[in-house]
Amino acid sequence: MTGVLVTPRRSAVLLGCYQHRLLSTTQVCRLFFGPGYDRRAAQRVLAGLEAKGLVRRVLGPPPARHALWFATELGCASAEAAGAPERSYRMTPELAGGALQAHTLAVNEVGLAFVEAALARGDECSPFDWEHEVAHRIADRPTGGRGSDFLIADAVLQYTFRRPDGTGALLQRFVELDRGTMGLLRLGAKLRAYAQLERFRPRRGRGDADADGGWRSRYATFPKLLVVLTGQGEVARRRTLLDLCVADPRLHPGRATIDISVVEFESLLKEGPFAPIFWRPGAPEPVHMLGTAA
Repeated sequence: MTGVLVTPRRSAVLLGCYQHRLLSTTQVCRLFFGPGYDRRAAQRVLAGLEAKGLVRRVLGPPPARHALWFATELGCASAEAAGAPERSYRMTPELAGGALQAHTLAVNEVGLAFVEAALARGDECSPFDWEHEVAHRIADRPTGGRGSDFLIADAVLQYTFRRPDGTGALLQRFVELDRGTMGLLRLGAKLRAYAQLERFRPRRGRGDADADGGWRSRYATFPKLLVVLTGQGEVARRRTLLDLCVADPRLHPGRATIDISVVEFESLLKEGPFAPIFWRPGAPEPVHMLGTAA
């Protein structure tokens, strides 16, 4: 991107639009311009990228109709040439204005909640520390497609917590965001797929990138699962989902091999991940990100 973007900030904003698929102007400001950001400065950066054909915008839903930004084909190629991990997904104006718009923006809000918590606490979580729609093989059927033999996490997020002695602990989370469109039975089935992923041991010699160890080829330990509920009836859906987990032997807290927490979207955005807002199956009280009540 040398000679095209000129400034590191332009480069970072383009990489953000590329990695996170769709960002509102406000999300760009919060990610790359920090507290007390100058919105006009962010708009100038975005306008400069747009003028060079590297990003495009669509309008969000009424009444606000805010600008939403994504990388063009040229922008994607420029990001990859600068060393960004290559991604097959490409955003288009049709996709950006379609049904996945609200879901993509909400996942980015979840990532932003962790970025802003890290900034406030002196921990580490960068604008690039979550990735959308990460596929994991959960069965050894060589189907050649992403069907029932794959689990696709809405996002995988990492956060480095700084202990008082200066050492760090890397926390990784699978993120599932449900806007009330999936139905709790389907959501429960997806949670069971995470339990299947944790147990899965691929056969060797398949030629897959992670065939030797499955999830162990990506993660030192199996990431905990964070379920974020947004939309109508968050509290009632949270209670029902937790009851479903307790009733399911594959998800029951005394038998399951995966760690599940459920949080309401608005609570996460308002209070941050170090407030006691995360509910776990069978637990009487919510806990914060590190698993304690206070």
